[in-house]
Amino acid sequence: MKENKLGNIIKSQAIWVVFIVLCVGFTIANPRFITATNLLIMLRQVAVWGIASVGMTFVILLGDIDLATGSVITFVNVLCSYLMVHMGVPMVLAIIITLAASTLIGILNGFNHRDSGVDCHICHPDSIFRYRFDYL
Repeated sequence: MKENKLGNIIKSQAIWVVFIVLCVGFTIANPRFITATNLLIMLRQVAVWGIASVGMTFVILLGDIDLATGSVITFVNVLCSYLMVHMGVPMVLAIIITLAASTLIGILNGFNHRDSGVDCHICHPDSIFRYRFDYL
């Protein structure tokens, strides 16, 4: 009985076990892996995907799926960079413009899906194509 209980605990916490094993392995391979600077860099790099995954969770819980998320994120990142580097827009204003643009794109995708009555697996690849190639 005790082995079964331990097995259930390991199964329910498997992702954390894998995470800890990977951290220990990477730290042994390179002692600089576990430094505060490196951990902050990694947190900054995954923050965008964490925020996007929260939004995708809401979309999936509502019974739909948005396939254009990656293309929209890429598009607004390029937009923000372009505004700051080529147009000289201050960073805070560029971020506000980018947030407004991404919100507008999401609203347009939602209305396109709802009003056209076309399945999301058709509407969203259209958006992927639109936002992936418009900035090239």
